[in-house]
Amino acid sequence: MTIPEAVQLVMQAGALGKSGDLFALDMGEPVKIMDLARDLIRLSGLEEGVDVDISFSGVRPGEKLYEEVFFGHEAVQPTSHPKVLRSTADDVGEATGDQIEELIRSALNDPDNWDALRV
Repeated sequence: MTIPEAVQLVMQAGALGKSGDLFALDMGEPVKIMDLARDLIRLSGLEEGVDVDISFSGVRPGEKLYEEVFFGHEAVQPTSHPKVLRSTADDVGEATGDQIEELIRSALNDPDNWDALRV
């Protein structure tokens, strides 16, 4: 997805939105990172293994291999734009809101405390 495409989709989602709506942008089919790396090397006029080597560093702490856009219980609905999906947010209970606020406060007070992010 190009930057102009992403900006257009974000603007479209903003125009479609109502209070409490969550949106996800359909970014198309996944691309293998090796294919992307090889394409970038080739499009730069270089040759893999001659000008540029591809190396694997492994998964770093906190890095995810799969992104979940919505929770499994959320109903995802199409919108009038084919690349913008909508899910109506569940009401956040007072206890949950308090827990979120406490996590944010904890993270702000001690940014090096990664335990706050392991919920």
